[in-house]
Amino acid sequence: MTKFHRYPELPSRKCSRIRTAERNRFRIPGKTKMIRFLTLGGIIAAALVYLISVTSVSAQGFQITTLQKRIEEVQRDNEKMELRVAELQAGATIQEAANRLGLVETRDVTYVEADSAVAFGE
Repeated sequence: MTKFHRYPELPSRKCSRIRTAERNRFRIPGKTKMIRFLTLGGIIAAALVYLISVTSVSAQGFQITTLQKRIEEVQRDNEKMELRVAELQAGATIQEAANRLGLVETRDVTYVEADSAVAFGE
């Protein structure tokens, strides 16, 4: 006949010793804990250095792209200014400006010699 108890049997001392030994088997000695902690810290530090360097390179790439766009813009402006200078230096443009200002052509040109009294203000 089977006896039913309200409380199950408690494990014997022998079983508890075996369980304690099994638990101790998975415990990490102090030095091993320190090595694992330092290894984990090293991995985290390396990951941070990597992230910082990648972020820095990315920021520098963005700056380079911005500066290249600015260079192209300045080059376009420079070409436009060179075209404008060429237009303004054209003979027809100069003649039109002279007519607008009321300037007339001279037919008689008198040159002053460097050793004359007029040149020295006497």
